[in-house]
Amino acid sequence: MQLRLPWVRGPVNPTIGEEITEVTNDNENLREIPEYGDKLGPKIDGLVRIGFQNINGITKSNELIGMEELESIREMHFDLTGMVETNINWTHDARNHFHTAAGLRFNNTAHCVMANTKGNGEEGYLPGGTAMISQGKFSGRVIARGVDNLGSFTWMAIRGKKDTGLIIITAYRVCQKVGTRSGPDTAFTRM
Repeated sequence: MQLRLPWVRGPVNPTIGEEITEVTNDNENLREIPEYGDKLGPKIDGLVRIGFQNINGITKSNELIGMEELESIREMHFDLTGMVETNINWTHDARNHFHTAAGLRFNNTAHCVMANTKGNGEEGYLPGGTAMISQGKFSGRVIARGVDNLGSFTWMAIRGKKDTGLIIITAYRVCQKVGTRSGPDTAFTRM
């Protein structure tokens, strides 16, 4: 069985006998990879399922932003998902498009929060960035959400039982290796 992960990108380095299928969208080549790790079983009622992924650029097609990621969240029954390296300038229009898509996908139960580095105000590519989305009954527990002023993390405050709470943070840590150069279009320079 293969699990469709639309955010797995990059060069294809198959192992012997491994079958990888290339798919193309407006942003770049995507690939399906064989499933690995623990099996994601059925979601048990009463438990919360949280997911996280460095998506290396959110999918964009026409006015639709993140449809493939939202579909994967739905298929895997994640209550809360954090995504880093969205690589999009989250302008007012981009945020509205993503909120609308999430609302349609999750029956208007979604809460979203997005952050990006300082951009030029134009839509399109902007390195770095984070996003979080909660959906379903879990969204009713979100009491606050926000971003930092550098666009490196997003957070949601969750109301728990018996006057407890939890803050979940999705942070993007830019890795700048020694010996590499950071150019004007890298997240490292913008932070």
